[in-house]
Amino acid sequence: MVKRNVFCLTSVSVFFSLWLTGCERGDVPNLHGYLVVTEGYRLSMIDLLASPPAVTRLDDNPDLLMSDVTKIDDQRFLYQACRKSTGICTINKYDLATRRATIVREGYAPYCAVQHNMLFFYNRYGEEDALLISDCQKNAPAKELFRFIVKADLAVDDQIARVVQISVDEIVYLEQQDRQLIRYNIPEARSISTGIKNCSPKAWRSKTNQLLCKDMVTWEWSLLDLESGSVEKLPELKRFYGVIYLPEYDAIIYADSGYRFPIGERYDVYLYTFESGSNIRIVEHISITSGIWFDRKRD
Repeated sequence: MVKRNVFCLTSVSVFFSLWLTGCERGDVPNLHGYLVVTEGYRLSMIDLLASPPAVTRLDDNPDLLMSDVTKIDDQRFLYQACRKSTGICTINKYDLATRRATIVREGYAPYCAVQHNMLFFYNRYGEEDALLISDCQKNAPAKELFRFIVKADLAVDDQIARVVQISVDEIVYLEQQDRQLIRYNIPEARSISTGIKNCSPKAWRSKTNQLLCKDMVTWEWSLLDLESGSVEKLPELKRFYGVIYLPEYDAIIYADSGYRFPIGERYDVYLYTFESGSNIRIVEHISITSGIWFDRKRD
C-alpha cells in the first residue's frame, strides 16, 4: 500500500476566469492545441486555440492531490492521485471521450513509454521505495529496477526524480542512492550510468537532443548534452513548476510563482521559447503541477 506525505502548491488568489496578459495576442505563437494539467486537487483541460484560453474542469476533489500526467494516446492519459485523508496514492486512467477516471493500480509518479506500452512508476515497500516497470493500461505484474530509502526529514517530492523519455527506446531516471543519472534501454532492458550526478530530469528538448535538468544542489536549471556532458545554463529560468515541452514550437509551458501587490502570492502560466529566450505570460491565476500537450491543428 502506497502512503505518502502529500502536499500541493497553493495560491492566495485563484480565479476561474483566465485571460492573456503581459503581451498582445499577436506576440504569442499560435498554439494549435490544448493542455491537460493538474492543479493540486483539480484536473483541467486548457484550450489554447480559444481566445481567451478556455478551461474545462475534468475532476475537482478536495481530498485528492493530483500530479504526474502522462499520455497513453489522444484520448487517454494516466495521472497520480493521492488522498489527503489517507496518504494512499493510486495511478488513475482518464478517458476524455467518456470523461471517466478508473484506478489502474497503487503507485505514484507514473510515466508511460507509449511506443512500448511500458509504465514506469514508483511504489512503497515498507520503509523502501522502488522504481518499477509494468503495463500502461492494466494492473499487470511489475519488474523492479531499483530500491531506495526515502529520507524521513525530506518531503518525498524533493527526493523523487521523474522518468523522462529521450528517444523511442530510451528513458532516463535518477538513481537515488548517489544521484547518478541512468539511461535505460527498453528493448534491451539495460541500464547504463551516464556518470552525471545531481541532475533531476524534467523534459527532453528533442530539437537539440538536450535534457532539461534542475540541479539538486544549486537548484539551477540547465540543458544537458548526454553524449558530451556539456551544460548550457538557463539563468532566465528561476522558479517554475509543471514543465511541459512542446516539440512543434521548441518551447516549454510552465507555472511560475511570485508576489504581486495587493494580491499577494500567485501563480501564472508562461511560454518560454528556447530559440529567442523569451518568456510570455499566457494564462493568469493558475498553478499547474504537471501537464501534457495535445496538438490540434486548426482546420
